Amino acid sequence: MLVEEMTNLDFEKVIAKPSTTLRKSVNPEQTFCRKLSFPLRALYEVSKDLTNERDINPWNGFNDKNLVTRNSTFDDTISVDYIKKISHSYGVSFTSVLLAAICAGIRRGMESNSIPIPKFIHCCVILPVLPHPKKLTNHSTFGLVRLPIGDNDSKRRLLEIESCFQKLKKSILPLLNFYMGNVLGQLPLRLIRKIVYSNPMLGRVTGCLSNFPAPSDTWTMNTTPIYKCKVQAGPMPCTALVYTCYTYNGSVLLLNGVDIEIQNSENISKSLIKHFQEELDILSQISMHP
Repeated sequence: MLVEEMTNLDFEKVIAKPSTTLRKSVNPEQTFCRKLSFPLRALYEVSKDLTNERDINPWNGFNDKNLVTRNSTFDDTISVDYIKKISHSYGVSFTSVLLAAICAGIRRGMESNSIPIPKFIHCCVILPVLPHPKKLTNHSTFGLVRLPIGDNDSKRRLLEIESCFQKLKKSILPLLNFYMGNVLGQLPLRLIRKIVYSNPMLGRVTGCLSNFPAPSDTWTMNTTPIYKCKVQAGPMPCTALVYTCYTYNGSVLLLNGVDIEIQNSENISKSLIKHFQEELDILSQISMHP
């Protein structure tokens, strides 16, 4: 509304609406069974998740600090078809390929900074909650994916990440986090901050990935094509490494943010982007020569 007032434009008229595809309807019997088992599954999965070991590395453990200042780096756009070709070659999801490249990037970044490589790290992944409301907003939640950063084999890392990501999608935890967010939002701001920053789930996270799929066709404003967009998602608390992937017009734009609490964070941010792109090339080469 503010932009419309400043530019004297009616966005409903000047921005062409993107084409959409209908999603398959959810099986009602499956939905009923999931709702019926929700309390038992929630209790079991929350208990199991809280017993997992937390990340212990120099790029984690900033729980007592307010991480708001980051050095950020954009990469050159990467073809969506290039990443889809990799995902189809291995039979994995698009997001798993992104996570595998992030995992490899962090691994090489730690190696180049003489940091001991842990066996695993955790990455917070933003997930959509469907169906979205028919307004200028989307429903989203989050969950943790364990990244096998200690494994030096790119293919094994990718397949293990895919297994963890699919388990997360079937888990009750993302939906539980979504409902808890609605309850949390009713509390005073000071209390919200205290609860979020003391959250044991987020306290062991090293990185965070926000992946925003946007229309594959080109939007227009006043008949002028919009070929490229840049966006940065708000980082999760207690997270020093933040990745935002924005897919638009057949390209993926990656933004990486590294908190200034990490020494030489500007150089590390640039190197993580570089290592991300390198891992995609490695996975592509392996798929062609298995």
